[in-house]
Amino acid sequence: TTTNTAPSTSAPDNCTPTNTAPSTSAPDNCTTTNTAPSTSAPDNCTTTNTAPSTSAPDNYQASGLIAGLAGRMDLQGEWQEENLRTVLTVLSVMGVEAGTEVRDAIAHTARRMDFHGRWEMIGRSPDMLCDIGHNPPALKRNFAQLEQYVSEGRYDRLIFVYGVMADKDLDGILPLMPRGAAFVAVAPDTARAMKATALYERLRAALPGPVLLGGSVAEGLGKALGLAAAAEPLKPLIYIGGSTFVVSEAVAALNTNTL
Repeated sequence: TTTNTAPSTSAPDNCTPTNTAPSTSAPDNCTTTNTAPSTSAPDNCTTTNTAPSTSAPDNYQASGLIAGLAGRMDLQGEWQEENLRTVLTVLSVMGVEAGTEVRDAIAHTARRMDFHGRWEMIGRSPDMLCDIGHNPPALKRNFAQLEQYVSEGRYDRLIFVYGVMADKDLDGILPLMPRGAAFVAVAPDTARAMKATALYERLRAALPGPVLLGGSVAEGLGKALGLAAAAEPLKPLIYIGGSTFVVSEAVAALNTNTL
């Protein structure tokens, strides 16, 4: 009799097949628990808003502190009241009271830091005002305040000693410049500066008023002073700006009398 000796692949009759794959369900006697952390405050806790209050500057505004302090500051310009609101807000957030010592420090910031060139009067007879603003947003504020000085009668004429870095947005600056002013184009002693001749041509093409070629900052100041003398008995204001480099060289030239 032929016998098939191939081993059987079926389970023996007296065995019950068992699925040995591990179960992914929780045992019957276990309760499934969600262990994701709760983002809500416990029932016995009270949620508190810990954001610091910024209402202090509003109180200072109402009391006249901001306007009074802005009038005392050696950093001038109409935007200083806005800057003061920022400073007082920061102090409030830090828990620092704007007492007498703090106010005196703010009022004499430029002197304490030996900081120059921010709406600073650096000469008299004629008045010479300088500012290191060099981008359209800052210069828009500067030029508007200069024109306000004329409309209020503080000055009769504006004379600019102006230089600019070659990478600045002169196309955005030219439309902001006062149309009734005289301009002297200069270039400070740095490779970054636009050449005085190039600036002179751009100013002549864009502005209706007189434009002079100044050359160096010191030479430009000399020509501006000549324009101011010729304007008598009118009261002119010489504005020096467009670049920190221009202001720096102007201050040095005035201090050493090298015009």
